[in-house]
Amino acid sequence: MTERIQYIAGGLLLVLLIAGGGFYVYRDFVPFPETAQSQNSPATTTPKDRATVSTPSPADATAVELQSPIPDLDRPIVFPAGFPEEAKALMREKMTTLIAILKGNPAEFGAWIDLGIRRKQVEDFEGARQAWEYAGALQPGNNISFLNLGILYHYYLKDFPMAEQNLRLSLVKDPRYPQVYQELHDLYRYSYKQETGGAIEILKEGIKATGNINFVIALAKYYRDVKNDTVNARIYFTEAKEQATETGNSELAAALEEELAALPK
Repeated sequence: MTERIQYIAGGLLLVLLIAGGGFYVYRDFVPFPETAQSQNSPATTTPKDRATVSTPSPADATAVELQSPIPDLDRPIVFPAGFPEEAKALMREKMTTLIAILKGNPAEFGAWIDLGIRRKQVEDFEGARQAWEYAGALQPGNNISFLNLGILYHYYLKDFPMAEQNLRLSLVKDPRYPQVYQELHDLYRYSYKQETGGAIEILKEGIKATGNINFVIALAKYYRDVKNDTVNARIYFTEAKEQATETGNSELAAALEEELAALPK
């Protein structure tokens, strides 16, 4: 049943392939529990579910050189053990191109984001942190640099307060970006402030801000599987079923009805 809902509901993860580029978030672990969309699964999101990158206003492009030192663009490119040989040349080419762009114009926000992603891909986490922090100083109205930093601090640098700080900051920049709610839920559920109600409250915030059905389903499952709270699980499975029915997703509605029927009376 879980796999069926997983297939139907879709997910939110954006993955950057080495040959790609642009404003993407790269993450090397299983996404939001039981709501992830495989790369071959059809998306079922409505327009309000689709995440978009906040575009900073021109006023945000400040003279960062006066505020923060530019990260060392001559930082070595070192590949971790086991990095595929066939990928090394392509990665080095991509990073060298980005570095050349930034040496010519250190105010290229997108290049800093992309360089940070590629630094992270070669496990240069400090280099990634520097690139994304500089991008955030360059255009403080953006949400992506702070989202990337939150993920980096959570899973790679293991600094949970800094992970929360950056993810919360990303939400301030764009409260309708779904992945940030996902990341904060994972932080509170698995790593930080687990004795609080943070994992529940952030899903409720996500539902209110985005209307995303994935968060409703996740909340129902969290109540059922973690809290053993069938009353609230039933409330949110029912809400998700009604939302699926209203949007014409009869297959998902049927799957959620089965979840409801399986709940203890």
